[in-house]
Amino acid sequence: MKLINLGIASVVAAFALTANPVKAAVIDFESGFSDGDFVSTVTGSDGNQVTFSVGNNPNNRRDAEIARKGRPTTAFFGSLIFQPDGRGTRYSNRIGDFVLTDSIGRSNNYYIQFSKAVSSFSFDFLDLTDGLTSTLTAYSDSNFTNVISQTNITGRSTLFRSRLNNVAFDNLGSALSFSVSNSVDRGTAIDNINYETVPEPLTIFGTVIAAGFGVAMKRKRQTA
Repeated sequence: MKLINLGIASVVAAFALTANPVKAAVIDFESGFSDGDFVSTVTGSDGNQVTFSVGNNPNNRRDAEIARKGRPTTAFFGSLIFQPDGRGTRYSNRIGDFVLTDSIGRSNNYYIQFSKAVSSFSFDFLDLTDGLTSTLTAYSDSNFTNVISQTNITGRSTLFRSRLNNVAFDNLGSALSFSVSNSVDRGTAIDNINYETVPEPLTIFGTVIAAGFGVAMKRKRQTA
């Protein structure tokens, strides 16, 4: 009975130490960036390395670009959302001063890769023209090949009325990369990327179990 109790106690203690608590993290591009900066990899508040790129397919990508609200227009070819007259700053409290854009020159897909798998993912998608559709895709690998889930994003902006779409994936299990298809609208932006990194087991798990059963077997031999 003592052997069994000690073994159970060891397993319980081990499970209590198997994983770090799930940490929600956000990337909003408000700190450390300037208008027109090219962005490659950003470290989230939980240490996850997040790589951003844009292009027309996964094999033809370049670094994404930062755009600042207001004139002059540099990296962003959007509607009034970044004009300084007050009409286009309706989401200022939400998006702040900086966003990540697909560039001023042409429409591009967004590609996002994580160094550690994530179980949930959401972001704000700005200035997709009314009636146009983009697709958010989650992948289990970092090469944008093994699809986990997809959802369509329908545009909610017109020339004089910019709007914002919040897009979210929950309960993904384990995703390493995401793409946002955008071959339809030049001048969109993403911001406020929220995610939860999948907890990692601690190596102490096996050590605790081995130590617990080792002590139990030793006591059993001594009492035999």
